[in-house]
Amino acid sequence: MVKNISCNICCNNNYTLVFKAKDLNYRTTDEEFNIVKCKNCGLVYINPQPVNLEQYYPKTYIPYKSISTDAAFKLPLRRALELFYGYPCKEFVPASLMTKLRHIHRLLEINLKDNFFLYRIQYDRTKKILDVGCGNGGYLLSLKSLGWDACTQIYGIDFPNEALEHLKEHEHINIIEGNFLDTNLPENFFDIITLRHVLEHLNDPASALKKAFAILKPGGIILINVPNFKSFEALVIFREKWRHIDAPRHLYHFSPETLKKLLNNAGFAVEKILLKRSVAPFIKSLEHYGYHVPKFVEKYIIRNMLKLFKLFGYSGELLCKAVKQ
Repeated sequence: MVKNISCNICCNNNYTLVFKAKDLNYRTTDEEFNIVKCKNCGLVYINPQPVNLEQYYPKTYIPYKSISTDAAFKLPLRRALELFYGYPCKEFVPASLMTKLRHIHRLLEINLKDNFFLYRIQYDRTKKILDVGCGNGGYLLSLKSLGWDACTQIYGIDFPNEALEHLKEHEHINIIEGNFLDTNLPENFFDIITLRHVLEHLNDPASALKKAFAILKPGGIILINVPNFKSFEALVIFREKWRHIDAPRHLYHFSPETLKKLLNNAGFAVEKILLKRSVAPFIKSLEHYGYHVPKFVEKYIIRNMLKLFKLFGYSGELLCKAVKQ
């Protein structure tokens, strides 16, 4: 079953068809899905929208597949997080000026590399973080390895899966099972909320952001990672065969402009929107054409080409930080 929906930003029903897309990533169905664009605000989304989405999430769905940390922090990088972001110290070393100067290049590395975006948060032992759509818990486990307390600081929510049981029983992380929109959560409770490749999956992202606003403390931050539809990969190179189209699981496709509108409507002040290179999705998109990329092509051609896309403002993913005013 499917249903026609209005634009999630402006409630307009006037749209144009961008293209039709199939489930090329998991091949759960032979259906075609309309990818449309709102003529008023520019939001791109699937319309009509599938009613029962569970059938399109196979057991092999990657975010639930295995448990591993999202980032491996070598000791010098961890030390930089301790010195400049207040992360807990494994071994106490005085944070002198000379010590900070010796690690300043590591601070630059953390601030320049896309992969560290979700860790550039000021630590305090009273802070609580909620990862919406925590999947296999990789991000939460990496926070725990960096000194965040599993029992009092780290929270995750997702639909029931085997990985969640492991996080609860063995890692002692606060796990909530269920739909984020339907779950009763305390208002003004969390300091940080993260949505890592989650917002595009939700059938009502506007309501999800309003709920996130309600459960964040005043001054709390929300960190978002989504594919960028305003990218060369989506608009020029791959179109309906772009890995991040992921029909019908990706119900919405954002640009910097539409993501900012959605956050502003929920009450957030957007502090920054950054571009992120997405190498793996680019390579996976080529596989939809039957082309398997040799390592030297990936290293010397694709990676450098994606650097240019990012330089000109048309990279494949968006990173966003917004604050509850």
